[in-house]
Amino acid sequence: MPKLSPHEHLSGSTIASAIGVNPYKTFTDLINEKRAEPVDIDNLQIQMGLATEETTINLGLAMLGLNPADKFQYALEHPKKHADIPLYYTDDGLISVVGQTIQTDLSKHIYVVGDQDEIDIKGVAVIEAKFTTSAPLPNFTPPLWRGVIQLQAGMMCHHAKYGILFTNYSGRFITAHIYKPHPETQDLIVKTVKEFEKHMEDGTLPEAVNSQEASVQFAESIKESIDLDSTLKESIETIRDSENTIKDLKATIDEHQTKIMKAMGKNEIGNYYDIDTGDSYMVKWPTRNYKPKSAVCCPKCNFELEPAVEGYSKRQTKINIKELNNE
Repeated sequence: MPKLSPHEHLSGSTIASAIGVNPYKTFTDLINEKRAEPVDIDNLQIQMGLATEETTINLGLAMLGLNPADKFQYALEHPKKHADIPLYYTDDGLISVVGQTIQTDLSKHIYVVGDQDEIDIKGVAVIEAKFTTSAPLPNFTPPLWRGVIQLQAGMMCHHAKYGILFTNYSGRFITAHIYKPHPETQDLIVKTVKEFEKHMEDGTLPEAVNSQEASVQFAESIKESIDLDSTLKESIETIRDSENTIKDLKATIDEHQTKIMKAMGKNEIGNYYDIDTGDSYMVKWPTRNYKPKSAVCCPKCNFELEPAVEGYSKRQTKINIKELNNE
């Protein structure tokens, strides 16, 4: 569903960044983005999501034994605003369920999230549909930033007791995750919305919680020195000691990697099996082949702009070790 929420406030699609679980955007990034003019982001991933949204929802509902004809939308022209805070939500769909018991079924990629493996749905459920080209995480758990926190915001805005997240993995299969409201998460959302509004009003930024946020907040530097106080002594020494540890570990890895390479020689694959423990490993040391490239010439005068590059092969400088015990 195209975004309908006002740019200057938080919405379902931005709340994951605001509470700090989106690895691609910090709270500071989000506030700076909201203070600037809105920018329309359009790429193939977004277009694929929009193009497949209806199909994903319909197939997902049928997977759960629900009738796609029963779904409807609130946000056709305007988003749903939370009753008490400036939080907005543009739904992908809603469905009113008279009574349906849904059980976790791994063979069908149906997952009831929580302490129980089944859930009785009676009432309105909020629907989120996602399209991704990423590989699924272990146990097909969706990352918090891809619809999970968004769904909690949707349930808050619609006072719904159920949320359904459908994830379409490149058209290969669809997973369904059914959620109930999570009080701790929803309390954090309320707190974060209020904090965001205060920052917007006061022109401030949140305290940096990682180096990425710090580099954004202090992007403009000056070439002057300051004296650091004694409270930073531990941090300075921890960084120094950690960097030395990493350096030592890299040297250890290189020492043993060289030993394995010398044993493998020209062979690209080495297998190891410990008869006593049953541990089994595959070691790969491949050669990367680079194709030749033709010269790039000016289309008008045929002057060579970039010289031709001959094809060549180069052995990788690192080995790859794969544990086969659980294969």
